[in-house]
Amino acid sequence: MFKPAKPLKKPDDPEHAYEYALFLLNLSMRTENELREKMQKRGYFHNIIEETVQRLHQDRYLDDARYAEVFIENMKRYKYYGVFMMKKKLFEKKLPREIIDEKLEELVSDEDMRDIATRYVEKNFGSLSEIKKFDYDEKQKVMRRLMSRGFGLDLVKELVG
Repeated sequence: MFKPAKPLKKPDDPEHAYEYALFLLNLSMRTENELREKMQKRGYFHNIIEETVQRLHQDRYLDDARYAEVFIENMKRYKYYGVFMMKKKLFEKKLPREIIDEKLEELVSDEDMRDIATRYVEKNFGSLSEIKKFDYDEKQKVMRRLMSRGFGLDLVKELVG
Protein backbone atom coordinates (compact mmCIF):
# COMPACT_ATOMS: atom_id res chain seq x y z
CA MET A 1 0.00 0.00 0.00
CA PHE A 2 1.11 3.59 -0.58
CA LYS A 3 2.32 5.74 2.26
CA PRO A 4 0.44 9.00 2.75
CA ALA A 5 2.23 12.08 1.45
CA LYS A 6 4.28 14.01 3.95
CA PRO A 7 2.81 17.37 4.92
CA LEU A 8 4.55 20.40 3.50
CA LYS A 9 7.09 22.09 5.72
CA LYS A 10 6.25 25.53 4.37
CA PRO A 11 2.79 25.68 2.72
CA ASP A 12 3.10 29.47 2.71
CA ASP A 13 6.41 29.67 0.80
CA PRO A 14 5.73 31.26 -2.62
CA GLU A 15 9.09 30.25 -4.08
CA HIS A 16 8.60 26.61 -3.14
CA ALA A 17 5.09 26.70 -4.63
CA TYR A 18 6.42 28.16 -7.87
CA GLU A 19 9.12 25.48 -8.11
CA TYR A 20 6.54 22.76 -7.47
CA ALA A 21 4.24 24.22 -10.16
CA LEU A 22 7.12 24.28 -12.65
CA PHE A 23 7.87 20.67 -11.75
CA LEU A 24 4.24 19.70 -12.51
CA LEU A 25 4.25 21.63 -15.79
CA ASN A 26 7.50 19.97 -16.75
CA LEU A 27 5.82 16.56 -16.39
CA SER A 28 2.96 17.55 -18.70
CA MET A 29 0.92 20.52 -19.86
CA ARG A 30 -1.87 21.40 -17.45
CA THR A 31 -4.78 23.77 -17.29
CA GLU A 32 -5.01 26.43 -14.60
CA ASN A 33 -7.66 24.49 -12.72
CA GLU A 34 -5.74 21.22 -12.89
CA LEU A 35 -2.69 22.97 -11.49
CA ARG A 36 -4.74 24.61 -8.73
CA GLU A 37 -6.20 21.21 -7.76
CA LYS A 38 -2.77 19.56 -7.58
CA MET A 39 -1.35 22.36 -5.47
CA GLN A 40 -4.39 22.38 -3.19
CA LYS A 41 -4.06 18.62 -2.62
CA ARG A 42 -0.40 19.16 -1.83
CA GLY A 43 -1.38 21.57 0.94
CA TYR A 44 -0.47 25.02 -0.36
CA PHE A 45 -2.47 27.96 0.93
CA HIS A 46 -5.05 29.48 -1.42
CA ASN A 47 -3.35 32.87 -1.68
CA ILE A 48 0.00 31.21 -2.50
CA ILE A 49 -1.65 29.13 -5.23
CA GLU A 50 -3.24 32.21 -6.82
CA GLU A 51 0.03 34.14 -6.62
CA THR A 52 1.83 31.21 -8.28
CA VAL A 53 -0.76 30.95 -11.08
CA GLN A 54 -0.43 34.70 -11.78
CA ARG A 55 3.36 34.42 -11.90
CA LEU A 56 3.15 31.44 -14.27
CA HIS A 57 0.89 33.50 -16.56
CA GLN A 58 3.34 36.39 -16.55
CA ASP A 59 6.21 34.03 -17.35
CA ARG A 60 4.07 32.43 -20.10
CA TYR A 61 4.25 28.94 -18.64
CA LEU A 62 0.48 28.67 -18.20
CA ASP A 63 -2.04 29.43 -20.95
CA ASP A 64 -5.41 27.66 -21.12
CA ALA A 65 -6.11 28.84 -24.68
CA ARG A 66 -2.82 27.40 -25.92
CA TYR A 67 -3.48 24.20 -23.95
CA ALA A 68 -6.86 23.84 -25.70
CA GLU A 69 -5.26 24.35 -29.12
CA VAL A 70 -2.63 21.66 -28.53
CA PHE A 71 -5.18 19.25 -27.02
CA ILE A 72 -7.60 19.68 -29.95
CA GLU A 73 -4.87 19.27 -32.57
CA ASN A 74 -3.68 16.07 -30.87
CA MET A 75 -7.21 14.68 -30.75
CA LYS A 76 -7.71 15.48 -34.43
CA ARG A 77 -4.46 13.80 -35.37
CA TYR A 78 -4.35 10.76 -33.08
CA LYS A 79 -7.87 10.03 -31.82
CA TYR A 80 -11.18 9.23 -33.45
CA TYR A 81 -13.46 11.68 -31.66
CA GLY A 82 -16.22 13.86 -33.01
CA VAL A 83 -16.70 17.44 -31.90
CA PHE A 84 -19.11 16.48 -29.10
CA MET A 85 -16.62 14.05 -27.56
CA MET A 86 -13.83 16.60 -27.97
CA LYS A 87 -15.94 19.10 -26.06
CA LYS A 88 -16.55 16.55 -23.30
CA LYS A 89 -12.83 15.79 -23.02
CA LEU A 90 -12.01 19.49 -22.78
CA PHE A 91 -14.64 19.96 -20.04
CA GLU A 92 -13.01 17.09 -18.15
CA LYS A 93 -9.77 19.10 -18.25
CA LYS A 94 -11.69 21.87 -16.47
CA LEU A 95 -11.22 24.45 -19.19
CA PRO A 96 -13.60 27.44 -19.29
CA ARG A 97 -16.58 27.03 -21.63
CA GLU A 98 -15.70 30.20 -23.59
CA ILE A 99 -12.24 28.88 -24.47
CA ILE A 100 -13.63 25.46 -25.42
CA ASP A 101 -16.30 26.89 -27.71
CA GLU A 102 -13.93 29.42 -29.28
CA LYS A 103 -11.14 26.92 -29.99
CA LEU A 104 -13.45 24.18 -31.33
CA GLU A 105 -15.08 26.71 -33.66
CA GLU A 106 -11.68 27.97 -34.78
CA LEU A 107 -9.83 24.65 -35.16
CA VAL A 108 -12.39 21.97 -36.08
CA SER A 109 -14.14 22.14 -39.43
CA ASP A 110 -16.83 19.92 -40.94
CA GLU A 111 -14.15 18.56 -43.27
CA ASP A 112 -12.00 17.61 -40.26
CA MET A 113 -14.94 15.73 -38.74
CA ARG A 114 -15.58 13.91 -42.02
CA ASP A 115 -11.90 12.90 -42.28
CA ILE A 116 -11.74 11.66 -38.68
CA ALA A 117 -15.00 9.71 -38.98
CA THR A 118 -13.85 8.17 -42.27
CA ARG A 119 -10.53 7.10 -40.73
CA TYR A 120 -12.39 5.53 -37.80
CA VAL A 121 -14.87 3.67 -39.99
CA GLU A 122 -12.19 2.39 -42.36
CA LYS A 123 -9.99 1.25 -39.48
CA ASN A 124 -12.77 -0.66 -37.71
CA PHE A 125 -15.27 -1.69 -40.39
CA GLY A 126 -13.67 -1.50 -43.84
CA SER A 127 -13.99 0.95 -46.69
CA LEU A 128 -16.98 3.26 -46.99
CA SER A 129 -18.08 1.53 -50.20
CA GLU A 130 -18.19 -1.80 -48.32
CA ILE A 131 -20.23 -0.27 -45.52
CA LYS A 132 -22.84 0.97 -47.98
CA LYS A 133 -23.47 -2.74 -48.77
CA PHE A 134 -24.01 -3.73 -45.10
CA ASP A 135 -27.48 -4.86 -44.05
CA TYR A 136 -29.63 -2.66 -41.83
CA ASP A 137 -28.44 -4.09 -38.48
CA GLU A 138 -24.76 -3.80 -39.37
CA LYS A 139 -25.22 -0.21 -40.53
CA GLN A 140 -26.99 0.59 -37.25
CA LYS A 141 -24.03 -0.80 -35.34
CA VAL A 142 -21.61 1.44 -37.26
CA MET A 143 -23.89 4.43 -36.75
CA ARG A 144 -24.16 3.82 -33.00
CA ARG A 145 -20.40 3.54 -32.69
CA LEU A 146 -19.87 6.81 -34.55
CA MET A 147 -22.51 8.61 -32.49
CA SER A 148 -21.01 7.31 -29.24
CA ARG A 149 -17.67 8.81 -30.30
CA GLY A 150 -19.24 12.27 -30.63
CA PHE A 151 -20.03 12.56 -34.32
CA GLY A 152 -23.22 14.35 -35.37
CA LEU A 153 -26.21 12.54 -36.84
CA ASP A 154 -26.01 14.33 -40.20
CA LEU A 155 -22.40 13.26 -40.75
CA VAL A 156 -23.11 9.69 -39.60
CA LYS A 157 -26.05 9.38 -42.00
CA GLU A 158 -23.93 10.81 -44.81
CA LEU A 159 -21.12 8.30 -44.27
CA VAL A 160 -23.10 5.16 -43.48
CA GLY A 161 -26.49 5.89 -45.03
